[in-house]
Amino acid sequence: MLAVIPMMLAFISPHAALPSAIALFLASRRSRLPLVIGVVALAIVSVFVLGFTGNVVYFTEVLPIHANAEVLFNGELSLTHMGATMHIAADNALREGTLSYAFLSRNSDLFRSEKWGEWAAALSS
Repeated sequence: MLAVIPMMLAFISPHAALPSAIALFLASRRSRLPLVIGVVALAIVSVFVLGFTGNVVYFTEVLPIHANAEVLFNGELSLTHMGATMHIAADNALREGTLSYAFLSRNSDLFRSEKWGEWAAALSS
């Protein structure tokens, strides 16, 4: 449930936070209600600050431009940038990057260091 607090802060970049929020929603029953309340509260604040039209522009124009910037930015360590570097079409590279965020967010427990230790011990026995 405490994971919801940093998740709400992560929504400063909703395209990056959304896969993690979905993963948290699916993985933790106790986090579902606080997560929904937090997202609704952020949506209300966003509409209050930017207005409905400002939000539509943000989600339909600004976020796609921001996501496309990932494609060619050399400092980006993402599957999106790797795909573009390997001459995969930008739309496909963006799709791959988004799917990788979702996969890694949902399966992050597979990559914890103690898991690697367990797997190494199991493999060496």
